[in-house]
Amino acid sequence: MGGLGRADPRWVEMALEIMAEHVDESTPSKAKMIRSIGARLTARYPGEQVKLPKRATAYN
Repeated sequence: MGGLGRADPRWVEMALEIMAEHVDESTPSKAKMIRSIGARLTARYPGEQVKLPKRATAYN
């Protein structure tokens, strides 16, 4: 999984979900994707701590 093997599986799942939403559109920037992932995880798992990968890992 290209350096994301130790990332929280919920983070990886959300990243894939967001990418799938953009199949027929232009792909958003990595920075925008990372911000979107964090915001959606907070909304989907309120009160839970989903560990975000370090910036370099997220960019992979």
